[in-house]
Amino acid sequence: MAIFFAFLFFLLGLLSYFFSPFLLLSALPVFLYLYFYRKEKQAIYFLLFLPVGFLLPYLLPKGGENITSLDGICVMRKDSYYLLLTWQGKFYVPDKEGEITLFSLVHLEGKSSKVTFTHYESVFNFKDYLKTQGVFYQFQAKKTSYYFHNPISNTILKDYVYSYLLETPRSFYSSLLCGDSLIFVRESKALGELGLLSAMSLSGFHLSFLLNLPRRFLNENQKKMYPYFELGFVFFFLFFSNYRYAIRRIFLLKLVGLLSEKTKYKLSYINRVSLVAFILLIFEPYSLFSGAFYYPFPLLFTLALFPDKQKKTLLSSLRFIGFILLFYLPFRLFQSPSFMVLSPLLQILFVPFSHLLFLSGLLLFILPPIGYLLNYPVLGLFFLSEKVGSVPFSLIGGTPPIWFVIIYYGLLVFYLILRTYNFHKEQNFVFYSLLIFFSTTFIPDVLPHYQVTFIDVGQGDCTLIQYRHKNILIDTGGNTKVDIARECLIPYFQTKKISSLDAVIITHPDFDHYGALDPLTKSFDVKNVLWHEDFIKRGDHTMSFDDLKIKDLNSYVDDSPQADNNTKSGVYLFEIHQKKFLIMGDAPKEIESNILKEYPALDIDVLKVGHHGSNTSSGKEFLKAISPSLAIISCGEKNSYGHPHKEVILNLESLHIPYRRTDVEGSISLFC
Repeated sequence: MAIFFAFLFFLLGLLSYFFSPFLLLSALPVFLYLYFYRKEKQAIYFLLFLPVGFLLPYLLPKGGENITSLDGICVMRKDSYYLLLTWQGKFYVPDKEGEITLFSLVHLEGKSSKVTFTHYESVFNFKDYLKTQGVFYQFQAKKTSYYFHNPISNTILKDYVYSYLLETPRSFYSSLLCGDSLIFVRESKALGELGLLSAMSLSGFHLSFLLNLPRRFLNENQKKMYPYFELGFVFFFLFFSNYRYAIRRIFLLKLVGLLSEKTKYKLSYINRVSLVAFILLIFEPYSLFSGAFYYPFPLLFTLALFPDKQKKTLLSSLRFIGFILLFYLPFRLFQSPSFMVLSPLLQILFVPFSHLLFLSGLLLFILPPIGYLLNYPVLGLFFLSEKVGSVPFSLIGGTPPIWFVIIYYGLLVFYLILRTYNFHKEQNFVFYSLLIFFSTTFIPDVLPHYQVTFIDVGQGDCTLIQYRHKNILIDTGGNTKVDIARECLIPYFQTKKISSLDAVIITHPDFDHYGALDPLTKSFDVKNVLWHEDFIKRGDHTMSFDDLKIKDLNSYVDDSPQADNNTKSGVYLFEIHQKKFLIMGDAPKEIESNILKEYPALDIDVLKVGHHGSNTSSGKEFLKAISPSLAIISCGEKNSYGHPHKEVILNLESLHIPYRRTDVEGSISLFC
């Protein structure tokens, strides 16, 4: 297991770079165990891999701003962009025309800048995805020239293979045979909720199933030659998937296995897995945070350390699928806090069906017109998944805390140890304890909370107040391209185990403040909807939720059609544990002056800056008078309005008011 332990020290070094140098100390007990207990004298050499992992990300070039020319090779090709590997680092390059093919050598002239993309809470974050590829800068190419233009592309082959498929089945088989993402296909949402998306994507699971089928029919001589066929077969899918990370992993495993069998360097399975993981992380250390790495490798290491020695039968195969589901249960909660009760059973049924779809999909390479027939089972799968997904048998598990994950996998490892050493009675006890422990995550949250969260809704406003057992939302955000309610807010509420809102308070009827209100009330339990006018009608302009009082400080009323919505924006003041919050909506400087006249002694701890940081709000006199300890700016990254404006930032900085921004950090939570 020498390679395994060398990789373990390398991994600890890498984790220490990304999280904390203090993690380097965790290598000490591992070293002491190896050196003194196992008498592994070569453990001293394993220690050398610790600084290698720690220093590797420091040494890799990360790109930079204002670079005007690049020379490099295209290492990833997608429909609208490609990634260019250069001596300066790896860059994201927009390319909707698709002119640059994979492995082409190019010279670009233009300008580089930091990667910027609009992001939303709970929605796929493309900027974070690029980080897992080691990409931090983008390059806008104005002129492109070739050193070498790769004429070989899978585009023509894909068009040929999928030519008789309808749009949705085409996307499905593009995922199943090529590894393309289904995340942006509307019909795939139900598959995701049922935990079936990974089963419907090209993976080692399908390839291993396919490659293992013929083995039982081969004689001894054929079995000796079969690994070469496997390697060639996987290489074809490597090409067809544009050298997808997951298929690179499978190809390397097959290659290392073949070399191990055909040379004198015999490697155990765990050393093969360790060597492949080591190679992948050496070249792409940031892929450690990619699902393509952290999803399969923990399972591969677990299966290598605790192999199932039972005979291969139908029952053992179903048991193996069940174990995989058990292994990934916490992963499921991190992906989606809503857990379908029928999901595990459906996965056991659907996984064999996905194998059949994969096998039938291979016929498209030989006879594309068979796509006419394959359209129907795919459309049937989506129809069935939507019907099953609409059945209201789901539990809200929330996002599990780290201690929960540690205990869960501790119990799982204990179960595997007992299974390995045939402690059947104890094994069953731990297994059921594991299931009971996992089920505790679905217990409703009855603890009181004192927290305010400024939810990342892009260019908009949305503030969640959690006070004791009350949940109040001020503004909902709104976007014409993203369903903020269903894709952003409701999933976020589920991570917090929030099943209802006691009130939604709208500052004013601008779409970026109330646009998600209608779909939110239709899809979620909202008990009350309150507007600025509802506060003004009350004598003290105050609404009470238990002993939490929310007061509207803007008493300005103008019902004329010419009146500006922003001047009628609610300005909401509330206090939690002696910490005062002020939500400004889009109130302009005129309203700020009115508030100061009416409340000259106003003193604020946390200010939600008005109008997303526009210079129409946040006057210097107002900021100085209320003297907040912290300012929050809610706006969309790279928004077309230029928010926050430079003038507002200068006002905050000149008054030494610290500020935080949702376009930079995402959602911001403050605990009271």
